[in-house]
Amino acid sequence: MSQAATEAPVRAAPAPGGGNAFTRKVGPLPVWAWVAGGLAAGVGYIWWRNRQNANTAADNTATDVAAAGDTSSGDDAGSIATLQSEIQQLQGQASTPATTPNSESPSGEKVRIITIPKAETLGAYARSNKWTPATLKAVEALNGLSSSSRLKKGQRIARPANKSGEY
Repeated sequence: MSQAATEAPVRAAPAPGGGNAFTRKVGPLPVWAWVAGGLAAGVGYIWWRNRQNANTAADNTATDVAAAGDTSSGDDAGSIATLQSEIQQLQGQASTPATTPNSESPSGEKVRIITIPKAETLGAYARSNKWTPATLKAVEALNGLSSSSRLKKGQRIARPANKSGEY
């Protein structure tokens, strides 16, 4: 005769509330998958919000610059040169007469205001512009300088006008 087939052992159903909390299924996924998905969504939202804030700040900066009338795309060389001249004048380093183009010196003589293009001495500037010795002496007197005085780029000095009234 044949032997009776052995029966498979019967497994007991897991006790409700037992086991690991992260491996328990909630809906179609285990708890650990829901936690991981929530963390990924939170990190993604924070990243997106920071990108939006950065783009908004960049747009506001561009709008502020355009509203200020600055269309030089960040090139502020002209503004910097003007500020440097003003700082030198405030510090008393620049010898700037209180006259404007087409004005008169304290003695009633017509003068021209010249802006120095590069740093050099007054004598070197006079030679490069072919000034006569009389013109150089008049410029020295008007500005309180000597021919060996160092002139700075952007410095303004007064020069007497020609006898014909031309500048």
